[in-house]
Formats: sequence, C-alpha cells, structure tokens
Amino acid sequence: MRKATLALTQDLRLDSVLDTLLQSLRDLVRYESASIFLVEADSRVFLAREFPRRTSTAPVSGHSATLQASDYPLIQGILEKPTSVLVTDTSQDEAWRSFKDHPELRCWLCVPLIAAGRLIGLLSLGHTKPNGVLKEHLRIAELLAIPAAAAIQNARLYERAEIYGEELEKRLTELRHAESALEQAGKTSQLSTKRFN
Repeated sequence: MRKATLALTQDLRLDSVLDTLLQSLRDLVRYESASIFLVEADSRVFLAREFPRRTSTAPVSGHSATLQASDYPLIQGILEKPTSVLVTDTSQDEAWRSFKDHPELRCWLCVPLIAAGRLIGLLSLGHTKPNGVLKEHLRIAELLAIPAAAAIQNARLYERAEIYGEELEKRLTELRHAESALEQAGKTSQLSTKRFN
C-alpha cells in the first residue's frame, strides 16, 4: 500500500495518475474490470479511465462516455451520500443496472474519491463471478482511494495552472507586440512631425 501511495505522487499529469491508480490497485486486488469516473456535475460522471477485462494488462484511455447517474441508482446513491458500495451478486440486487460495456458483471464495488471534503470521482471494480470482489477488496480500495483522490485533485490543479501559465505567456507576448507597435507608431509620428516642421 505504501508503494502504491508513493507511486501516485510521482507524476502530476492526470493521465499518469489515473494509469498508476489502476495499476497499483491491480497489484493489490485481482479484478476483471475497473473504472475511474470523474464527477462532471451533480448527476453526471465521465469515464476517465478503464482497465479492460481479459485482453490487455495495461490501462487504456476511457471512451468518451458520460453516465447519467439517475440511470444507475447505485451511482446516484453514492453521489448523494458518498459512501462505498459492495454488491456481491448483481443478479440479487434490485438497485443494480448493468453498464453498457459490461453487461456480464456479477460482482461490483464502488468507492467515492473525496478530496478537500468534495466528491471528485468514483473508483469501481467488477468481476464476472458472484463474490469475485470481497469486503477485504473494498477495504483496500477505500484505503487507496484517499491518496488517489488527493493525487487526482493535485493533477487537475496542476493542469489548470499549466493552462493559466500558457494563457498568461500568450497575453504577455501580445502585450509586448502591442507595446512594440505603439513604440514604432510613436517613432513614425515623430519623424512625420519633424518633416512637416
């Protein structure tokens, strides 16, 4: 767990943080699928990263998928009251709604990612067999969710700072060009005035 926590702080790029989170979790919990959703609005979540089920051992970028939480009562419940959920057998849970890309999930857990007292995302794991993820796995995911949420929040702040820095640099360059143009215009005006005198 300490190694996973340290790995999450090694890079401030969001893509790297998300990949590291899924890989670190994979080292601790044997799951078949995993997803990281980031909260877009009170009732929508965006699939930011997904670990494929059987074909690859490396995390891949998520599809441009936005879920409407109201279509998924369990997710809606977590957004309203950020607490972890463990469904040991999805066929026995009335609130369970299958995900479009994962209709075969028979076991699922979801942990809220909370940073600075605010829900910023969800970490979910799934398995095709009932009881494929257990309470122990939920506990591990909850422990990893704490530094993961902080790392995601820091990465988002870093990205914003980079955007603001680039915008500031662009504005400064425009200001320098405008000052140079004004200076040139002033010199041209002085030469014209001298000629007329």
